[in-house]
Amino acid sequence: MTTKSIQTAFDTYQRARLAFTQSVSDMANRSVHINCILQCDALPLLHPLLKDPSIKVQQSAALAVGKLANGSLEASNEILRRRMLSTLMEDIDKRSKYYKKSSMYTLRSVAKYSEEMAQSVVNMGAIEGILLCLEDFDGGVKEAALLALGIIAKQSTNLAQACVAAGAIPMVKLCLQEPEVCMKQIAASTMGDIVKHDASLAQALCDAGCISHLVRSLSHPSTGLKVN
Repeated sequence: MTTKSIQTAFDTYQRARLAFTQSVSDMANRSVHINCILQCDALPLLHPLLKDPSIKVQQSAALAVGKLANGSLEASNEILRRRMLSTLMEDIDKRSKYYKKSSMYTLRSVAKYSEEMAQSVVNMGAIEGILLCLEDFDGGVKEAALLALGIIAKQSTNLAQACVAAGAIPMVKLCLQEPEVCMKQIAASTMGDIVKHDASLAQALCDAGCISHLVRSLSHPSTGLKVN
């Protein structure tokens, strides 16, 4: 057996892993497929692929997990039970921008179902991972992180307070000052998700100096930004 044939075998294996994750991701686009996908043990198969040696396989696996979570409460519960979010958050700052965006998508997909599930997401290091993604240079990563933060914060006063205690407001304030209108809109909406619960959270927003930036946003021609 030659060196070339050995290498070919490993290349074939990598292509097969990528093809599998891409197929699951594509099938998960339709919610009617998800029960069958879960019955075929997709999540335990996807879990180790989140740390695959191939970055492309990692990214595709993360996206597949996010789509399954978004389309199914059952899938989200299994993701929590298998502690897959802890795996997603591990070394998140060293991952590719595509992996980060898919991870943030997964966080908000799981957290959207209930306060209890959002708390479980936080218990697995979600807020810390979100704040790391808010420091990313890529605008798409920041927007995905803002959306995840907002979904968590809106679930309850305690979760909003946890976001504030972790230092989220200054990071969201920086996003509000970015030139991109879409990011400004998401940042303003996220602030609303955080402070809507009680006066102490609104005061935290004031203390961080966010109000002047929000007022300045009112002069922006974007209707969506003014609404947020």
